[in-house]
Amino acid sequence: MRTFKSSKDEWHYSFISDNEFKGINDVATQAKIYWCELLYRTHIVVLVSWYKNLRWLEALNNNIDNYYGFCSNLRCLIESCADSFYTLRYAPLTISKDYRAIYESIHNDSPIFLTNEPLEKILLHFIQGTKLTKEQSKTYPSEYNAKKIVEYLSSIEDGNEKISQLYGYLCGVSHPAYESTQSFLFLHNGQTIVCGDSYNLEKKMIESLLECFGDALLRMFRVFMVNSLSTLNTLNYFKLPEIFSEIDVTAVEKHPAWEEVSKFMEESHNRYSRALKSGVYE
Repeated sequence: MRTFKSSKDEWHYSFISDNEFKGINDVATQAKIYWCELLYRTHIVVLVSWYKNLRWLEALNNNIDNYYGFCSNLRCLIESCADSFYTLRYAPLTISKDYRAIYESIHNDSPIFLTNEPLEKILLHFIQGTKLTKEQSKTYPSEYNAKKIVEYLSSIEDGNEKISQLYGYLCGVSHPAYESTQSFLFLHNGQTIVCGDSYNLEKKMIESLLECFGDALLRMFRVFMVNSLSTLNTLNYFKLPEIFSEIDVTAVEKHPAWEEVSKFMEESHNRYSRALKSGVYE
């Protein structure tokens, strides 16, 4: 996280209005604007994901002696990582599949104009998704309606089932439930005791929680980081200075996940060449 944060602390993007875009008659110019702005939005989602998760990590560190603060913030970190991965899990492959066509649209007057509505929708959902009322749901696009947390969690629990078990427990601590009362209630010599001086116990409970679920959290965070860095590295290949990120390229491209992205990029050159000859992009 620190290596990426040192890349730049503030990023600026320029978007044109819908009316301006509709007023452009040149298809090549439209294609360039469309893909520049879609890649900008992809970059924005990665940045917001990283900065948001960094804040939750800082909140965890600030509550290392407070079990309730720690558990509440850990629950939010899991939700945040799940939301990020749910959005970005297919982004590197989606973009790399059409890499050459997109690159030509940005840097040259390409005769091929592609769009990617699924990518548009998932990026919009990450930024704008919220709980809509029944009335709002009738007028707003479905992308504006937040999904149930279980749908976001399902994207990171594959092979990491303990993360759902941990999340369920953290919900119990954060909400009015059995798990939220036990650090203050004790049985001793046949008496029920309520004691508010539970700080030493809470430290031990945090240690126990991390000992039991540390491997699941590490796996979750590794998945988030690999996916985010792969997305940033893919974006760097388009040579847009507005979204160039300083990351450890060697570490990213040695990871097995990058092999498929790289393969898609290579294949995209052949697809583009075939399309120029046939007039059909497949």
